[in-house]
Amino acid sequence: MARADADRIEVDYVVLRPALSVAMQRACGRSGQALTDPGPVARMHSEFSALGPYERHVIDSASMSPQDTAEAVRSSVATGTMRLRHG
Repeated sequence: MARADADRIEVDYVVLRPALSVAMQRACGRSGQALTDPGPVARMHSEFSALGPYERHVIDSASMSPQDTAEAVRSSVATGTMRLRHG
């Protein structure tokens, strides 16, 4: 049994998943020590591409500004949409 389950801790799970082309464009445009290598970005995108029962936790942020994305996350968490359900 997971610790959060045992303690009945409420957990929200949100996955920001724009289209791969958008994810690549954003990642490659970053500077500093951010992840900019296309290989790992594509691999991560693939790993989050089919989440089965967790698919309802995905927000497609492809056409959203950072502010709009933050508001979408806040709103979905506030309404309980992203709450992980117990067994």
